[in-house]
Amino acid sequence: MTEGIPQDHRHTLSVSVYETTSDRPSVPGALVAVAKEVHRYRWHIWTQFSRSLRGRFAFNHLGTIWALILPVIPVSAYLFLRLVLAPDSSDSIHPALYVGLGVTIWFAFAGLILAPINTIDSQATLLARSHYPLSAAITSNLSVLAMDALTRLVFILPFFLVLSKPSAAGILLSLLVLLAGALFSLGLGCFALLLTLAIPDAKNLIDISLRYLIFLSLAIFPLPQWQWAEWVVVLNPLAIFIDGARSLLILGETDKAFLIAGYSLLGLIVFVLGVRSLKSCERQIRGVL
Repeated sequence: MTEGIPQDHRHTLSVSVYETTSDRPSVPGALVAVAKEVHRYRWHIWTQFSRSLRGRFAFNHLGTIWALILPVIPVSAYLFLRLVLAPDSSDSIHPALYVGLGVTIWFAFAGLILAPINTIDSQATLLARSHYPLSAAITSNLSVLAMDALTRLVFILPFFLVLSKPSAAGILLSLLVLLAGALFSLGLGCFALLLTLAIPDAKNLIDISLRYLIFLSLAIFPLPQWQWAEWVVVLNPLAIFIDGARSLLILGETDKAFLIAGYSLLGLIVFVLGVRSLKSCERQIRGVL
């Protein structure tokens, strides 16, 4: 429309048309973008990991030796508790292995759930003032978590070698179950981070819930043979992953194959959607830091 506009000024007018674009990437696009970021910043990730490992106990006389001792303390405490209160095995797995492997796997899964939240707490300044990707920051925290898990595995290795006779097939299947559980936990952690940014009190609720959930996840004790307990296990993916991986590793078999398959598929879906959601909201996350 040009009515009311002088003829000599009409040639100076122009219309700009902007195409709206969405910041929400596709699932493959989000996964590829995260993989590229982690690869591009791999040296930064390694530097942060080594600095974090050295700095955790740098002001103690024993230095980083504490980084190798302290991760073992919770496992040894739960192991002592189980051997004192219930020294007799209620199934075919020795109590020391039941608790040692169960608690080790539990702390790995719980750590993966809390990793994105802890990353924001520890690296908020870096993320707010630079273009360092959130995926790289979370990966650097995961490397520290992997170090703690490896330390615990070394601690329980003597029990494993003495009290079990694992098979190659059982070990392989156990690793696949652990991978599925890890993906589920990390995907859940991505959603937990978004929840805590929207509702700050959710962080404390998640932490408290994980402290109690360990007792309902077959990590320390088998649950009583009651109907409600059976449903707690069935509806608890972490319990299925922990018990399935432990049984496959020690016995080479499990009675929860169907549940493991179902929750493994769920874990993959939760991981993919969690990574996509976190990548889609990264700009907003930086905006609130």
